[in-house]
Amino acid sequence: MITCRIYTPEGTFVELETEIAIFDAPDARRGITHGQRPIVVTVEKGHLTTVLNGVRTSYELGEGVVYVKDNVATFLVESFK
Repeated sequence: MITCRIYTPEGTFVELETEIAIFDAPDARRGITHGQRPIVVTVEKGHLTTVLNGVRTSYELGEGVVYVKDNVATFLVESFK
């Protein structure tokens, strides 16, 4: 399980628990899972897809960056819906 923390300039803060977080990066669609090595990745405008207990949920995600460390993915993005 990983924790996704999403922050926007408007002050939005959302915390989601998920088995995998899938998002668009400039070079490919990326997935983050438990045990991911620390990494910083640019996030493209698109969708963040989470999977929990076999249920997929999709959110609109603006451009930004994600920092992954210790099973926490911190997204700093323009928007989140």
